[in-house]
Amino acid sequence: GYTFSGWSQMPDSMPDTDITIKGSFIINKHSIIYMVDNDTLSVVKDVAFGTLLTPNAAPTKEGHTFSGWSQMPDSMPDADVTVTGSFTVNKHSITYMVDNEIFTVVEDVAFGSTIVLIDAPTKDGYKFSGWSQAPSTMPDNDIEITGTFEETTLAATVAAETVKVWAADRTIFIKNAIGIRYTI
Repeated sequence: GYTFSGWSQMPDSMPDTDITIKGSFIINKHSIIYMVDNDTLSVVKDVAFGTLLTPNAAPTKEGHTFSGWSQMPDSMPDADVTVTGSFTVNKHSITYMVDNEIFTVVEDVAFGSTIVLIDAPTKDGYKFSGWSQAPSTMPDNDIEITGTFEETTLAATVAAETVKVWAADRTIFIKNAIGIRYTI
């Protein structure tokens, strides 16, 4: 951890007395290189050998959580040090609501991933109107998407009997007053 810096008070020739020649060392200094995502984030130069090390503050990256620095020694060795940081992507949930109730929850959707809406739910006598507007990619927070239905029921009186008619998913349903159900 030290480099010899030479002798001091060295005469050109030996005098007629005892002499003391002093040697000295200087402490070696090196750099700490901080890398994140294969790019150099910063370089701390001239860190003396044996210095107790405190890592740099954690960097930030939208939609990610810093996982920490690896290869960080407790004290400065007699060489340059490269310290590597890493991030993990944040994951959130998408809650699908229908009729003010939770229809389903999709967990662990990674920040920045493309949002693909789930298939439309079905409900007898109703037509699904669609999902509320959703972002195209997952933000760095949980989101809620709401679906709605429109009633498609048509009541009619046929031969003194009330008949309920509705359509869903290209199917026509007919139900008479005594509960007999026909599907077309």
